[in-house]
Amino acid sequence: MRTVFGSSPFRNIAMFAAAALTATPHAAWAHVGFLLPSTFHVEEGGTVTTIASFSDRFPNVEHPLRSTDFHVLTPGGESRAFGEVHAHDQMTVLTARFDDPGVYRLSSGNRLGRKGQASIIDGSYVRLGRDGLGASSLPEGAPLLTSQTATVSEVYIRSGDADLPEVLTTSGRLSLSLNAGGADGFTSGSPLAVAVMFDGEPLASTDVIFVSSFGSYTEGDGTTHQTDDQGQVTLAADQAGPYVVLARHMAEAPEGAETDIRSYTTALVFEILP
Repeated sequence: MRTVFGSSPFRNIAMFAAAALTATPHAAWAHVGFLLPSTFHVEEGGTVTTIASFSDRFPNVEHPLRSTDFHVLTPGGESRAFGEVHAHDQMTVLTARFDDPGVYRLSSGNRLGRKGQASIIDGSYVRLGRDGLGASSLPEGAPLLTSQTATVSEVYIRSGDADLPEVLTTSGRLSLSLNAGGADGFTSGSPLAVAVMFDGEPLASTDVIFVSSFGSYTEGDGTTHQTDDQGQVTLAADQAGPYVVLARHMAEAPEGAETDIRSYTTALVFEILP
């Protein structure tokens, strides 16, 4: 059975301190809600403990990620609850048992968070309250809108002899697809092909943030790469360990929502093998 950092998700910090990334990356705002399992590959009948947290320093935990829709998606497509869910000051701890072989997806579900205000400036949505921009300082004619965050955080687990699918895909309106590159998963130095979609359509010129484990000690808040016209971007990492890839997008809220728009964030945790 292979674990994230040996036997614990907090060992061997130095081993995962750096990543080599493509295409002139720049610094990112890497506050992210993530699910980090104790192992990405469990024996049949084994139990996986997963940390759910918000943090600026993945995978250090800072604020608990809570959700009313935590669930496990089985290989057959059935959604089931975690065995146990325990909330703590800085994280939520989830446990699940995997009796059958196959590939499972652990998910926070579509988690609605804090509300705020936003506007449209030069054709783009802007959240108010940052960089000194407030309702009183909006340009003439700019609308005052209500907004709410919507977070999806997911991770895939292999049980038994199951192979990973060729592509790992998240749920939600804002979805990420990550080419797994092989039945056993990603290997260091191999290209990582990421596609970003919203409501099934590619998101061009969208920032994709890539964060290595404990990368805040070496690379700051992660690195940002922009998708091409097809909503795709290629990344690379030459160090083994867990990583998180995420994207953000603001859009009109679905019909019946409590706010005008939603600020979507989707994050996928995965591991790089040596």
